[in-house]
Amino acid sequence: MPFGLKNAPSTFQRLMNTVLSGLQGLHCYIYLDDCILYSADLPSHIDKLKLVLERFRQHNLKLQPDKCEFLRREVTYLGHVITDKGVSPNPEKVRAIEGLPAPKNPKDVKSFLGLVGYYRRFIENFSKITKPLTSLLKKDVSFHWTQEQELAFQTLKHKLISAPLLQYPDYSKPFILTTDASNYAVGAILSQGEIGKDKPIAYASRTLNKAEGNYSTTEKELLAILFGVKTFRPYLYGYQFKIVTDHRPLVWLFNVKDPGSRLMRWRLKLEEYNYEIIYKQGRLNSNVDTLSRADNASLLPICRPSKISVLELGLFPSDLD
Repeated sequence: MPFGLKNAPSTFQRLMNTVLSGLQGLHCYIYLDDCILYSADLPSHIDKLKLVLERFRQHNLKLQPDKCEFLRREVTYLGHVITDKGVSPNPEKVRAIEGLPAPKNPKDVKSFLGLVGYYRRFIENFSKITKPLTSLLKKDVSFHWTQEQELAFQTLKHKLISAPLLQYPDYSKPFILTTDASNYAVGAILSQGEIGKDKPIAYASRTLNKAEGNYSTTEKELLAILFGVKTFRPYLYGYQFKIVTDHRPLVWLFNVKDPGSRLMRWRLKLEEYNYEIIYKQGRLNSNVDTLSRADNASLLPICRPSKISVLELGLFPSDLD
């Protein structure tokens, strides 16, 4: 198949999906010509490797030895380093970003934001940090690179260099959904572990529209819960989980007999979930608080198991329903 045709990637992906049909999501993941196998122990890994190699042999597909890695505890895959502990950005990509010069025009700003945006799930408070940069992309705004933009530019680089390790979800353990709302955004964090010592799996946030900005505080806080539950539905639906909020009225709101129509409608949407609401003071709820108070907050990449299987690794953004 020749390079350069716009349908070549999708055609090749369909080929690989056919070749590894029945194995994806169980033994391996495939994205174009990048195939990764995972196992809990060495014997099962060898068995899975035999299955995959046999499929390639049956379909007359050849592997290039110098581009293959076998029996590794750590691999680089799609710009990420994947280990048994979790996922982190690829250091080589980070070094390339670290060496980028300051943007000279709006096009350079877009290019830089697109590049670091691929790793924004690792950068806490991403949208707040990028506000001075995104302000240069507005219409009728002349391009002036000031100290404020330079600080945001360097801060993004530093945050990416020191990006945290995001752990994998463990479906045998309960999830924790921590939410918060501000006057202009809502935020949510999916995590696992003891409350206060829980480790993040994914971050998400979005800005409020004009109508939502007029909601009461209680309505905004409940909207944050709805946003978090919808975003992380593949992880939460069918499982018991805890919702942590810094808005105490939400703890007893669900026992009120006659709430407002909007609150009643939203409360009904949560009836299909098995959850417990826990109050936590705002000063102790700082992680998600920063997300909700970040201007121009945006949705962070969340994996959705129902989409292409490689999304299970949490490496790609996924459209929400």
